[in-house]
Amino acid sequence: MKYIQIVLCLILSTSAFSQKPIQLKFCPLALVDDVSFPTIQAGVEYRLSNTMSWYNELGVKYRESYINKTDTTFINPRGFKLKTELRYYFPATKQRRLKNAYLAVNAFYTNDHHNTQVEYVVDSLKEATDVFAVKKNVLGLNLVFGQQKMLSRRFGWDFYCGVGFRYRMIKTENQEFNKDYYSIITPVDVNIPSLKEEIDANGGNTFAPNITAGIRLIYVLK
Repeated sequence: MKYIQIVLCLILSTSAFSQKPIQLKFCPLALVDDVSFPTIQAGVEYRLSNTMSWYNELGVKYRESYINKTDTTFINPRGFKLKTELRYYFPATKQRRLKNAYLAVNAFYTNDHHNTQVEYVVDSLKEATDVFAVKKNVLGLNLVFGQQKMLSRRFGWDFYCGVGFRYRMIKTENQEFNKDYYSIITPVDVNIPSLKEEIDANGGNTFAPNITAGIRLIYVLK
């Protein structure tokens, strides 16, 4: 929480000195993001110039993901997400299709503590279930394309999508499953919950591609 407080102070103090319109943004889809973990997530954007802006976002975990529901708890579920983004807005043209369109680069950090479980094969005659705690940190970069549309002077929405990469650092506690000796029982059809459980169980540090997309609600302060 100390890091979250520091980030909030930096964002608010920097925004206070901005002479250009400040936009507050809320991320409604983050409330139901059970693939990662659900957060109450919002951000602040202010213009550096007519074409450049700086956006910062913070999300705090408010409940456990439905994917990670277990009967046993080894760790208190908690987490947060941080994102900072530098945007370039395309100059205004007669083509309204590009009005308020932007290209951006963002860096993000995710911290997540949760419980999970996997079913695995011990030998040809025995199967077992292992419940354990997961501590996951993720760093990443994205290249993003987006567009804002104002519905009125104060309200609007911001749609974006992008690609990038992430570096996952996963540690586990109270884990009995060992990937060097046992095999995880996987479903016939590949699905997100089973993939997430396998990634957690294997642990370690890994690179992975990243895809991002979403909608933010906008409120203009000034």
